Amino acid sequence: MEKNKTKKLERIIATGFYSGYSPFAPGTVATLLVGIPLFLLISNLPVSVYGLICVVLFAVGCQVSDFMEAYTGKSDPSEVVIDEVVGFLVAAVGLQSSLICLAISFFTFRGFDIFKPWPVRDVESQLKGGLGIMADDVVAGLYANILTRLIIGFVLR
Repeated sequence: MEKNKTKKLERIIATGFYSGYSPFAPGTVATLLVGIPLFLLISNLPVSVYGLICVVLFAVGCQVSDFMEAYTGKSDPSEVVIDEVVGFLVAAVGLQSSLICLAISFFTFRGFDIFKPWPVRDVESQLKGGLGIMADDVVAGLYANILTRLIIGFVLR
């Protein structure tokens, strides 16, 4: 593939089809516009296939995040939102695609991603480059998945 086309594809992926350029809450916008539709697209697949998609997207996300750091000259550029997309997929893995499950997983994930409780903040600060950009959102997604399951199991029975 031609070098300029490769750069464009990397930017498209890293920025969640350019949703990361939103002037207001790019991570939230990307989760709404890319993460939720992608979840709805893959949610009926077997968990093993869903998980494989998450692993592949994580690996691709590490690569394109590294590219964007070099491209922009910034550490963890705000327009990179592939991490939020993958983090949300982790937050929603194994959940029903009902509106209530989506809403709870969305809000719990965004909360953990924004406030970064331990060890989310440590993961972000100790790992550098694309791996660090991606990993903290996966940890936030794991926290959100657990909390979502607790809320659904204990509060919404």
